[in-house]
Amino acid sequence: MSLWQLLALFWRRWYLVVPALVLAPSAALGTLHVVQPTYRAESQLLLLPSATASGTQGQAGNPYLNLTGGLGQTAQVIAVAATDAKAQETLLSQGATAAYTVSATVGVNAPVVVVQATSAEPAAAKKTLTLVVAEVRSALLNAQKAAGAPANMLITAATLTQTDQPMRITKTQVRAALIAGIGVFVLALVPFFVVERASMRRSRRRKPPSSSGHPLDEESPFDQAAVDSWATDAESPHLAASALARPGDPAS
Repeated sequence: MSLWQLLALFWRRWYLVVPALVLAPSAALGTLHVVQPTYRAESQLLLLPSATASGTQGQAGNPYLNLTGGLGQTAQVIAVAATDAKAQETLLSQGATAAYTVSATVGVNAPVVVVQATSAEPAAAKKTLTLVVAEVRSALLNAQKAAGAPANMLITAATLTQTDQPMRITKTQVRAALIAGIGVFVLALVPFFVVERASMRRSRRRKPPSSSGHPLDEESPFDQAAVDSWATDAESPHLAASALARPGDPAS
């Protein structure tokens, strides 16, 4: 069935198609109101060696000139430490209600720790981000103290980027609305297909058989089987011409 034939069927059964066209957008809009968007706050922390460790002969230097691969491993360790069970309990007791993640960047030649907090409430996402960033810095400091690192050679976490306001994420909301709209549209078209199928069956039963035993096509004035026979039988022009008439028509 071509697209134009399908559109013709829709036009003929418009009273069954219109409800589907009304219900589908309504379902999508309703889903947009039910499924709320989420908000994401993000901060990126750059691990830097101390100024003393970056200098020579006890002189303070530029820590950015000493971003080594060891700092990347430190970022991975701190990301694990800031998300363990103890850290989660501490953050929850402080009011961190949003879901959060802490991870070291992959594929970037820099010791960056990425913190993300996601919640249906922007205030909760922002508060959780602040608490998790503080926990990352605390985990970094405690790990170095436990290792006996000198106070003047401690690695610090500098804020590289941080969102001022949580970003509104509508991906899940839009996906749910599309699924609801398409699903309702398909379900609403079920009566259309049922009625059309029943109509086609009744139409076939009403068609009288042709001389060749095939049902006649209501949309064509000719017996299709006879036309096919006429088109392929070039040796009998008289029979091919007579085949164009329906059974029962007066002979020419």
